[in-house]
Amino acid sequence: MYIFECSIKINALPKVVFDFHTNVENIIKITPPEIKVTIIHAYPPMQEQEVIPRVKQFGIFSSTMHMKFIEFNPPHILSDKQINGIFKSLFQRRTFTKQSDGNTLLTDRFEYELPFGFIGKFAHELFIRKIIGKVFEYRQETTKKLIETGNEV
Repeated sequence: MYIFECSIKINALPKVVFDFHTNVENIIKITPPEIKVTIIHAYPPMQEQEVIPRVKQFGIFSSTMHMKFIEFNPPHILSDKQINGIFKSLFQRRTFTKQSDGNTLLTDRFEYELPFGFIGKFAHELFIRKIIGKVFEYRQETTKKLIETGNEV
């Protein structure tokens, strides 16, 4: 199991940042341009609801993921896990912590296992770890920019 965690301070209340992350259309907006995401299916977000995105990376690899919200505690915690998809296992938790200055600390924690045993471990060390770091850096910076400039949905 691998764990990636990063945080960013956003000049907005936790409710604003939480609501931004519960709008599945924003998944598309905060995904790096080299990764194409299409939402196949999504119910309004709440605990036990499911989202099915199709992800295409490098213009070649396409996969469908089946995700389920397992923690839905507005405006503090939002987490989901993969039911089916490209990872052997995947759990993601977003926490939205109000800071003393009224801003929000958004923390993404991404826990995952790769398939294919030794090959998966080798790929992780070679390039997957770096890709995941870049994806989350892009997601957080874009979330901050969209919310702070008033361009969020």
